[in-house]
Amino acid sequence: MNRNTEKLLQDYLTFIPDLSDFDHLDDHELNTKFKDNVSPLITIAANNGFEFMNC
Repeated sequence: MNRNTEKLLQDYLTFIPDLSDFDHLDDHELNTKFKDNVSPLITIAANNGFEFMNC
């Protein structure tokens, strides 16, 4: 993993605490980790009156 990629991936440390694991996750696992972490945030935002687009 190059230095620029590692800097970009630091934003995802809450989803994937060890960046070396990122290269070993398939798309399904990565998607699941993302949804598991973002879904509660979407619920909290909706409860506070925010709206969002479902893609």
